[in-house]
Amino acid sequence: IIYSILTGFVFSGLFLIYTAGSLASTFLITGGMFAIMSIYGWTTGNDLTKFGSLLIMALFGLIIATIVNIFLNSTM
Repeated sequence: IIYSILTGFVFSGLFLIYTAGSLASTFLITGGMFAIMSIYGWTTGNDLTKFGSLLIMALFGLIIATIVNIFLNSTM
């Protein structure tokens, strides 16, 4: 029950900060990418585990870039 309460607080804050159009486009882009990548992973005959280390490094790079941009107030 605590998880549900915290999730409600977080999402209500997001709905107050961002416009409905912005949230809808983000949801559609994320859902579309998930669907495309799921279909690709399901239908491909290739071994996709070789991309694991590359994707982890890309994730770390994205996290570091996000933290740097938070402190530098970058508009990008």
